[in-house]
Amino acid sequence: MEVQTIRDALRRKKRWAFVALAVGWISSAVWTFQDERTVSPYLFGIFGFVFAVGIVFLGFFIRCPRCRGNIGALNAGVSKVVPFYTVINYCPYCGVSLDAPVGP
Repeated sequence: MEVQTIRDALRRKKRWAFVALAVGWISSAVWTFQDERTVSPYLFGIFGFVFAVGIVFLGFFIRCPRCRGNIGALNAGVSKVVPFYTVINYCPYCGVSLDAPVGP
């Protein structure tokens, strides 16, 4: 059985936030170019709300599981895949390694 690391947990949260952003953005773009009579402004508002929820989640709800420090506000890369993010290896608030297990 593989032990889940803090980095994996943060990566999973960040991935779900990016899915919400992508759904909101792409759906809004598709509905923008539809015929005015077939588009409901409420549907456009719902997709805008989904996009806003993704932004807020990325900024405020990606937290260190040990100290509850706000890592999402740093806009730090949790993954080493995207090269223009500053990759962090330790929580800046409590100093725990992100490669440590999630459990207590």
